[in-house]
Amino acid sequence: MSEKKRSSKSDTIYKISTSIFQLEASKGHLQWKVTDLVRKADISRPLIYRYFGSSKKEMLQGALRSFVDVFYAFGPESKGLSFIEILKKSRLRIENCPEATLFYTYWRFKDSWIQEEFIGIEEKFLGKLRTYFPDKDEQSLLRLYVFLHGLVTAPFIRLEDHEELFDHLELPR
Repeated sequence: MSEKKRSSKSDTIYKISTSIFQLEASKGHLQWKVTDLVRKADISRPLIYRYFGSSKKEMLQGALRSFVDVFYAFGPESKGLSFIEILKKSRLRIENCPEATLFYTYWRFKDSWIQEEFIGIEEKFLGKLRTYFPDKDEQSLLRLYVFLHGLVTAPFIRLEDHEELFDHLELPR
């Protein structure tokens, strides 16, 4: 697949995902219609169905997966990026869709399939941190996870103002 085609597909998926989180925030959990999504994302219904499935639950699951792939650097878009570049890309994604943070905060503590998804994602990311920092014990990894999560999601923190923290934490460049 050509780079332009991959970028276009990636942009389309991002646009649909962001629109789903925005609709979840403005209309309520699965209270939106696919027509709302078509209008909000400005993407055709068949293309939404192609990338995300035909039910709203499938669409929400797809949005969650695509957002997480970039946020936690699980997807192919992150291949070859440094750890700091991944953090910056994640931060940009949150700045462009703050509704995703609201979605996480709300659903992470609700007993539901979404909570289970988030717990699995967190465990996967901790596994990734273990590969980046093989000498750190579990408690240190959890502290690092919390710190990085806050660094990326806290709107009052500007990453560029805190680059010295990366040196202090000995983050891979």
